[in-house]
Amino acid sequence: MPEVVNQLEQPKFSRDLGYVDIGHDVWIGGYCVLKGGIRIGTGSVIAAGSVVVKDVPAYTIMGGNPAKPIRPRFDEDTVQLLLKSEWWNVEPQAIRDLPMFDIPAFCSSLGELRAKGLAPSFNPPLLTLQDGEIVVKN
Repeated sequence: MPEVVNQLEQPKFSRDLGYVDIGHDVWIGGYCVLKGGIRIGTGSVIAAGSVVVKDVPAYTIMGGNPAKPIRPRFDEDTVQLLLKSEWWNVEPQAIRDLPMFDIPAFCSSLGELRAKGLAPSFNPPLLTLQDGEIVVKN
């Protein structure tokens, strides 16, 4: 019996689909799969076990396979207020006494702190993955 030989070239697969850009204040549940090259917007929540194959808008709760929007966390005006505030760029000690459960008041108070020069920038080290190892970049 003649030997059957595959005349086609082996497919060229790449594991490098691009990095996942994860915004600030994001919660990703356990056992999620994130496709390379996507962006997880600031303030988003990804339900456990989700398969995320598309960009996730800011402050959106996503879940499922494939992940779909479940609901926004806040109305659009509140989302824009939070994004404009960039509260994640302020030292945590500077904002700990602000009214966290009243978003408009929080953002207004943060603006007042900034105007007085009392909201120092928060600059944590950047963590990245290089050859399977976590690397701290200062």
